[in-house]
Amino acid sequence: MNLTRPIEGFAVYALSKRTLSQYVRGECRRRLRLDLYAGDATRKELGIPVKDVARPGLALLVEQGRQFEREKFGELAQVFAGRVTHGAVTAPRPGEESAFGKILLDDHLDACGSDHFLVEAEYVVTDPFIGAHGLRDLVDGSAFVPGSGATLRFAAVRPDILQVVPPAGAPRHVITPSGEVHTIAANDPRLGLRIIDIKLTGEPSPSHFAELAYYGMTLATWLERTGRDGRFVVLKDAAV
Repeated sequence: MNLTRPIEGFAVYALSKRTLSQYVRGECRRRLRLDLYAGDATRKELGIPVKDVARPGLALLVEQGRQFEREKFGELAQVFAGRVTHGAVTAPRPGEESAFGKILLDDHLDACGSDHFLVEAEYVVTDPFIGAHGLRDLVDGSAFVPGSGATLRFAAVRPDILQVVPPAGAPRHVITPSGEVHTIAANDPRLGLRIIDIKLTGEPSPSHFAELAYYGMTLATWLERTGRDGRFVVLKDAAV
């Protein structure tokens, strides 16, 4: 691997929810380094082996998980008819990352009232999150070898479900951009956003909770950056 030469047209590294989850699961820094490379094009450019996906047992488990997600999404839309927003229905595809066509949280959140559900609504990781966690030098490339062209980008974030929850008339615990949990007063009128992640598993693992924490912090900073933190808060009580 040679990071002393510029890599034109590529962000060498990319951080996603899945990469974070994999690291928390195994705590292997070598695996993290490999997982951070931003796609096969970057790997080939740098002489790094592409990911080995030819593991039929693992692929079958992933496909079963995707099928389970689709079933739960269908049940949600049936039970809460008229209160669920999602993208265009798509046919199941091998290796799919989402069950529906792409929708942006920015386009749909403002129209949501209490007891509404947003399915796979996508948003971007914003600068307040990057600054709060000391990541700017990775994003602008100054942390890497001068002249290498290496930078870190963040993949878009797409929680399975966001539930819009009305004020409960009692104090609530909310997530801040820094990841701290604060208590807001019972008379705070803001709507809560509850993050729900669908998993086909016997019980949640630390990696699942890491994903929820990442969702919570990035969503809180997104609300702040887009000026929506005056109407919405991110609730601590997420669900798997």
